[in-house]
Order: sequence, then C-alpha cells, then structure tokens
Amino acid sequence: MLIPKGTAVWVNLQTSFIDVDQLLFYLKRQEFTGYVHSLYRGMDSLFFLNEGDVVSGIREIKGEKTSGQQEVIKILDDIRNEKNGLLSIFRLSEAAISLFTSVYSYNV
Repeated sequence: MLIPKGTAVWVNLQTSFIDVDQLLFYLKRQEFTGYVHSLYRGMDSLFFLNEGDVVSGIREIKGEKTSGQQEVIKILDDIRNEKNGLLSIFRLSEAAISLFTSVYSYNV
C-alpha cells in the first residue's frame, strides 16, 4: 500500500492497549490533521482526519484494496476487535489530506 509521508506523532502502538474511541476523541479535541495507520497480519489500512474529523480511509487485505467513507467503519471495527495489531499516527498538511481524501473517496 502507498503510505503517505508525514510527521510521526506515535508509532507502533499495540492495539491491545488502545481504546480507538478515546483516541478519536483526543484527536478531535486536538483538531488533528493527518492519518492513522493500522497494520495486522494480512491487513494494512489507514484513515485520514482533517481537523479531527475522519474523512476517508483505505484498506488492503491480501492485495485487494477498498477505499472510501464506508471503509472507515470497517477499519474502526477491525481496530476495536483485533488485539494483535499496531497503530501509528502521522501528521500531514491540510493540502495533503485534501489530495488523499479526493483520491481515496471512491472505491479503488
């Protein structure tokens, strides 16, 4: 999967220790602009945030990519249910988020 470069905020957080809903609440309060990358055995995904609002996502499972707003729901469910994964959070510019949101707003 093509992963955008960004400034690392947190890297390789174990999903078994992360409450994704609290993480999203924190990022919303911080008006965070960037993305959250999740990595599991056989699955790679990320979702984009603009000023704390989740705007789009992309998920790759065994080479098959899907993207768009609906994928965010699946990605968040995966994070909530999968306890053997890693999360990394990266800051990006608003211009970069706009570009990636445009590209990944539709199913690829």
